[in-house]
Parts: sequence; C-alpha cells; structure tokens
Amino acid sequence: MNKKNLIVIFIAFSSFVFSQDINDDSQLFKEINEQIFDSDNFYPKTALETNKRFDKINGKVKKETIIYSDSVKIINLYNKQGNLTQSKVFDKDQFKRIFNYIYANDGVTLLRQTGVYNLDYKVLKKDKYSNNYYAVKSEGKKQGLVYKYLDTLFVKDSKYEYEYIKQINSKYSSINEYKYFFKYGDSKFLKEIKIFENNIQVGHAKNFYNTNGQVVKQELFWDYEMFIEDTGFPSVRNFISRIKYSDGLINSIEKEGYYPDVLQWKKTIINYDCKLDKEKTITSVNCNCDNDDVITIDIDFNGNWIKKSIRKNSKEIKDIRIIEYY
Repeated sequence: MNKKNLIVIFIAFSSFVFSQDINDDSQLFKEINEQIFDSDNFYPKTALETNKRFDKINGKVKKETIIYSDSVKIINLYNKQGNLTQSKVFDKDQFKRIFNYIYANDGVTLLRQTGVYNLDYKVLKKDKYSNNYYAVKSEGKKQGLVYKYLDTLFVKDSKYEYEYIKQINSKYSSINEYKYFFKYGDSKFLKEIKIFENNIQVGHAKNFYNTNGQVVKQELFWDYEMFIEDTGFPSVRNFISRIKYSDGLINSIEKEGYYPDVLQWKKTIINYDCKLDKEKTITSVNCNCDNDDVITIDIDFNGNWIKKSIRKNSKEIKDIRIIEYY
C-alpha cells in the first residue's frame, strides 16, 4: 500500500488540535498545520485501514475524492450523520480495494465493516457526552493466500481507548498476532499508540501537547529493532519531531531520525514563513521554507483542504481533494 493512501487513515492520529482561546482561526490553523506536518508521507504501511472512520472532517460532507500526484485516488462517501459509509482506492485508475461501513437506522451505530477486513460490531457502551460508540468481535473468515488474517477490534474502556488485533496464520511468519493499543484525549486527539507482536511491545507513537492543544513533540518509534539493526525498510525510521509555532501556525519542525545502517541519529530543521490570503470562499496559504521548498495549500469555506502542492526546485508535487457537501 502506497504511503500516500494514509492521509485519510492516519491524519486523525497526528492531528493538531487547537483550543478555541488561541483565536477565531483555530480550526483553520489546525487544518493548515496538518498539511505542513505532512505525516501521511512518513507513517509506515502498517497504519490501520479501519481507522478511516475516526478521521475528522468539517461540514456535512457527502463525497470526497482525493487525487494524489503518484496516481493514487481515494473516493469516500459519508452519510448525513457525518460517518464514512464507503471508501474506494484506485492506483493508476486500476481499482485496488473497497471498504463498506454498514450502520443501524440511526446512521451512527456501526454494525459491520466489509472489505479487506470483515468486522462485525455490537454496541458496548454509549458515550453520554456524544454519539460515539465502541465495538467488539469479528466473525469474518480468515483471508489471504500466503498470509491469512482474522482481524478483531476490541474495546478496553469508554470512548478514549481501544485495541485493534490482527491475527495471522502463516507458515512464513513467526508472528501470529499484532496488537495496536490506542489512547485518545478529551477532544478525541491522539495521545499514544502502542504496538505489540505476540504480546511483546515492539514500538509506539506518542504525541506531546502544550496548553493550547498543539502538538509540540511527537515520538514515532514504529519498530524498536531499528535502534539495533537495519530491518531492510529504509523508508521507515524511528523519528522524534519537535514543532514550534508562531501566531497559531507552524514556523519550524526539527526532525531527528535514527538510521540503523550507520548507527547514528540525524537531525534536520526546517523553518517556515507562511502567509495567508483570505478570499470569500477560499483561504490560500503560501509557505516559503529555508530548504527552498514552497508549500501552497488551499482551504475551502468549511475549513477543509482542497489543494496542496510542494515545489522542490523545478519539480512540483500536487494533491487535489474534491468535496461535495449535502
């Protein structure tokens, strides 16, 4: 799975959640900062497909089509309650996979997820503060040819924590179970993910927040083995990111990564000078970076990104998001 696919999946995990006392543009800044941080380009492939339904989106969205510069296209459908009902993935116009989410008549209570992972749900506990619910149990059959999976979503406690377990039955792997433990804060922002293989913790991701609800540090240690040896996946490293802000927007990111092939930590710092141009329906953001990159982001009237481009020297990477509202 291309890492670009992860923008819908994993953006909820690295969301920058701003308290309303920063200024009236807090939601707008949150969306801009998510695109500047660009977590979808370095999270590993093991990010969980099922978490697409935890993604946050502004306004009553009916359909979104995300077209990435690497020819990956994702089409998501939502019901009037704001819940994801279907997600299709294409690569170079070739259909790759589909996920369907079936709800009860209230449009909120998820009954079944079908696709690569077939999950059955039942309501364990209604959250008295919102319409959130949590689910348990999988009755889907084991799938796959070489690797046979049986995926199960378990809920440990209330709205703030849950576990996702992937069971594997294969003669090619000594691992028969992956477990991901997720912990969220009061505003649904991600605090921590713990990753286990056969009940042994092998990695974690953790966000650290300031009093304004902004992520100021993120640990992404997806594989502790990478502190010891090169696992053969050069695009996936263990990183620490430190983020600084000015007037609500990111103005610098220090990224320190461990490279097991040379047994060294390497540090990069990028400073951002971002200007906003607000029109009636579109807010355009232009960020000049001291590494000579230029980032341009367009935000629509509901506060959702609809266009993003990164210009590196003479090359431009452009992603487009077409949103249809109810």
